Amino acid sequence: MPRYKFFKTFDTGSLADGATYEKDFTPEKDITVEKVYLKAQDGTELKKSTFYIKAKDKVFTREVVPAGIIGEDALISEKLDWEIKAQEKMDFTFKNLEGADKAVYIIFVYREEVAAIR
Repeated sequence: MPRYKFFKTFDTGSLADGATYEKDFTPEKDITVEKVYLKAQDGTELKKSTFYIKAKDKVFTREVVPAGIIGEDALISEKLDWEIKAQEKMDFTFKNLEGADKAVYIIFVYREEVAAIR
């Protein structure tokens, strides 16, 4: 079967300074996470906020990393190639430390095998 690229977007809504957005994502099939984008909805750069992600017993961020390091676009974001098995829950946390309310998109770019796209 061919492997297709998909996008999964999470919207934090407006987070107060110091507030945390915690969520999880459980794929139905085996996937390869290629990139994660963290994009402030107001277009500003994320300079102080942090991000954490793990899948089962695999912690990808080793504590937390500055959100800006993860990247907000294809030119900055590192290619990850994280292999995630079907039904393996990924937990992730974004903490707003920007000094003001902030709304952020958290976008996973991943590949999975599918028979056909409809």
